[in-house]
Amino acid sequence: MSEDRTVTQPVTARPEPPASTAGRIGRLLVPALIGLVFGGGGMLLGQHARRSAWMVSDLDALGAIDLLALPVIFFAVILIHELGHLAGGLIRDMRFLLLIVGPLRLRRTVSGLKLDWFLSGQTFGGLAAAMPDLQRPLRAQLLPLIVGGPLASLLLAVAALGLSATIDGRFAAHLLILGAMSAMIFLVTALPMRAGGFQSDGMQCIELLRGGPAVEQRTLLMAVYAQSLAGLRPRDRDPAPLERALELRGDEPMRDTGAALMAYQAALDRRDLQAAGEWIDRVGAGHDAYPAMFRQMLANEIAFFSARYRCDIDAATAWFARARGGAVEPSSRALTEAAIALGRGDTSMALQAIRRGELALGHSSDAGSLALLQDELSSLRADALALQAQRVAS
Repeated sequence: MSEDRTVTQPVTARPEPPASTAGRIGRLLVPALIGLVFGGGGMLLGQHARRSAWMVSDLDALGAIDLLALPVIFFAVILIHELGHLAGGLIRDMRFLLLIVGPLRLRRTVSGLKLDWFLSGQTFGGLAAAMPDLQRPLRAQLLPLIVGGPLASLLLAVAALGLSATIDGRFAAHLLILGAMSAMIFLVTALPMRAGGFQSDGMQCIELLRGGPAVEQRTLLMAVYAQSLAGLRPRDRDPAPLERALELRGDEPMRDTGAALMAYQAALDRRDLQAAGEWIDRVGAGHDAYPAMFRQMLANEIAFFSARYRCDIDAATAWFARARGGAVEPSSRALTEAAIALGRGDTSMALQAIRRGELALGHSSDAGSLALLQDELSSLRADALALQAQRVAS
């Protein structure tokens, strides 16, 4: 086995922490507000439809078969919203990173753009991401990116509802439904609120216009991520932006935890396992405040460190169970599987997982973290082969 591994205090699998009264109210208020917008919008549309002869005639043209069109219409509405975000970013020359609509995902990887299936309930409503040029003013780039989604939804709603009023029949009814859905998506995303760790588009606009430490921290973390996308491994990145981002902790739990994760990666890459353990503990503490589809990524990192460097297979197994699904890179998931298998003494399963991880490296989205992943896979392979040889010799 390699000599640089150190056992530190384990991150234990913990139950969900009890929510404060304010936290419980907040989590209930967001879905209630969304339900109110959709429910209220549906009621208003229904009441207006009963008073409007053209709406009644259009909706009467619908039959049971038209239920099959509803998912298609919904995904069309989401696609236009997310493309609106990306269009706003691209007109500012931002770099495309990610587009998720329904079960489909298009993302930038180290080997180019990749389209694949991404079956996750947390992102069925869509997600888009682009990286700004940090050499230019950030607000001028981010505002079009953020506003582009709601604006596209509003324009689609106006166009669809207007066109539905000029024609008759089933197609007009489909346009009516399309316009109504798009109008509701506009309202839900434009309202300033938080949901599942994410900020709505309206909330992001308010934060960006307000400025202050939260926006500075966001800018600094983007600077760190930009270095990683450029291929700099964690230990080689300029430490100043991350250090400043860590000083600004307290305003946004999601970004605080993201900063801790970046600090963990840098410490692990430097082989400072004591510091890495302290940072991964902070990641674990912020796990539940992170957006739902990305929590699995955090749980996977905690499981890996617990198995590989703390030799706590029980904690690793518990955290890995929470890493199912979500936006976990296949190579990173395989790395954790290998670490757990090796911790259990199963060298055959560990080597199989290592091989899967190596084959998946080309699909990784983050070029800078790739070298660290490769090193960890190589280290695990060496230890697994050494253990195999030791068993044969004995």
